Order: sequence, then C-alpha cells, then structure tokens
Amino acid sequence: MHYHFVPVAALAPWHLARAVRAENPDVVHLNGLEFPLHARALSAHSAPVLVQDHASHTWRRGLGRLRRWGYDRIAAASPTAPAQADPFLQTGQLPRDLPVFAIPECSSDFVPGQREEARYRIGVHGDPALLWIGHLNANKDPLTIVRAVAQALESMPNLELWVVFIGTELLREVETLLAAFPSLAARTHLLGHVPHDRIQDLCRACDLFVSGSHRHFGRDAQIGTGEPLHQMNGSLP
Repeated sequence: MHYHFVPVAALAPWHLARAVRAENPDVVHLNGLEFPLHARALSAHSAPVLVQDHASHTWRRGLGRLRRWGYDRIAAASPTAPAQADPFLQTGQLPRDLPVFAIPECSSDFVPGQREEARYRIGVHGDPALLWIGHLNANKDPLTIVRAVAQALESMPNLELWVVFIGTELLREVETLLAAFPSLAARTHLLGHVPHDRIQDLCRACDLFVSGSHRHFGRDAQIGTGEPLHQMNGSLP
C-alpha cells in the first residue's frame, strides 16, 4: 500500500478530491463518519469510497440531513460490528441498502510470546487472569466489569483482574466500589497508564481480555446488566 501525504491546507474537500484523483486509487478509505463534505467530493470520482467507523453518533436535524447528502454515494461502510451501523441506516444518515462489512479494530504490532515468561517478568498472576484496558468513563463501563468480577469470584476464587486505564472520570466510583468489598479489592489491580511494550506483556500474561464498552461492539453486545449481585456480604452499589 502506497501512502501519499498532503498539506493540511489541502484537507478542504475540493483540494482533497483533487489530490486523490491525481493518485488514481482503486478504493478510497475514509476513517469516521464526521466528513460528509469530503465523502461527497470523493464520491464524484470513479474509485469506490469505503467509510470505516469506530464509535460515531447519529446527528440531529440539519446536520443529519448533511450527513445523508454527504454519504449518499459511498460504496460501503465498515463498522466494528454490524449493529453499530443500524442507527445510521434507520435514520437515513447512511443509505438503507448500503453494503455493510464488519471489521473489528485489531491491527497490532504485538507478537505471540510465552505466558509463564511474561507472568514472571511483570508479576501478573491469577487463575484466570483477566485484562481490561480503556478509559474510565461511562461508555467503557468499568463498573460493570468490576461487578461482574465480584460475581465471578463466587465460583472462581483465584480470579485476578488487571486494569489498565487512562482518564479518571470514574476512578472515584471504582475505588469506592472496591473499598466496600475488601475481597474484591484484593483481586483487582488498578495499574493506570502503562508503556506500550508492557501492554504486550500483559496480553501475553493474562488468560482473557474483557470489555464492557457500550459502543465499540455495537448496542447489542453490552456486557453485564448492572443488576445487584447476590450471595455476597452486602450488596454492591
């Protein structure tokens, strides 16, 4: 794949379309649903336009009509999961008959390694060891994950949860939840931000990766219910 970089000034839709036309590509890839003017300009040429989306929201009223116009001629969309495209198809912000191809975000330069070696090197333990990575916010929903771990401890008492995070929006709530249940706190390791190469070691060392994200995997793939957990010494907040 050949990359061609253009100046920031060329990012205006008409300048970008001119630059793309000069390259004569086989396909045009747009990252995100936030560029309806660019999508419209690029769709005027012969190469099909594929729009990939991670976690965009639908727009309302006039902005929604702008997106409907901008993406009316694209060839396909590739959300992380098929259900993620539903709100845009239902509101007409993407053509209702548009081909949709799910492409999970999984590009990585990590390579396989030995679990026991990684565990020894970075001190991870647990049977199983769970890894959670994300922002401490409502969308990533760390509270549901922590509650799920509390419930799982009833049948898996050697479970350990390793939490890598940036952003502290829900840190106080997570710490309050852990403080209320010492046995849960003893099995939950709040690592904060860690270097990229250590993420690779954590992926090697842990048995499972868990996620509670509401939008990343689509609305129909949320983890947990948030209902109170039973048979604990108290009830979870």
